[in-house]
Amino acid sequence: HLEANRPAPARWFAQEAVRRQPSVDGWRLLAATCRLLGDQPTADAALDLADVLGTSPRLWMNLQSTYDLAEATRRRSAA
Repeated sequence: HLEANRPAPARWFAQEAVRRQPSVDGWRLLAATCRLLGDQPTADAALDLADVLGTSPRLWMNLQSTYDLAEATRRRSAA
């Protein structure tokens, strides 16, 4: 079992990637990692990123929403 306050190793790696080079691509990496682990980037993840990067959690939630909308649009256009 993982410690309650420590992320899964894959999630930790993704969070570290974002911390070292904050970017939309970094957030996409974290989002993809979370999905592979069977969950979604959550408000908790946004709070963690905001703490590590000194940003607003709203920034990360907005990036996820923007990404989700772009993906839905892409899927709909491909259908």
